[in-house]
Amino acid sequence: KIFSKLNSGGLLIIEGHVLIDGSRVRKLPPDESHNHSRFLFSVEEIEEQCRLCGFRSTEVVSTIGNRALLRAYK
Repeated sequence: KIFSKLNSGGLLIIEGHVLIDGSRVRKLPPDESHNHSRFLFSVEEIEEQCRLCGFRSTEVVSTIGNRALLRAYK
C-alpha cells in the first residue's frame, strides 16, 4: 500500500529493530504492550521484501546494535 502512494522516484525510510543472529524472520508472541503477534526481520529480509513490493533499490544507511535505518527508492 505504501509503494502505491509514492510518486516515481519516491523514498521510503524504514527504521527499527532488526534480527542480527542470522535468522531472516522471527515471530514474537503478544505481551503486555502488544496484544497481537509481531515479527522481526533481518536487514536482508527487509531489502528482499522491498524488492518484491517493487522498490527499485534499497540502501542500508546505518546499523547500530540491533537497530537499522534503511532507504527504499521507488
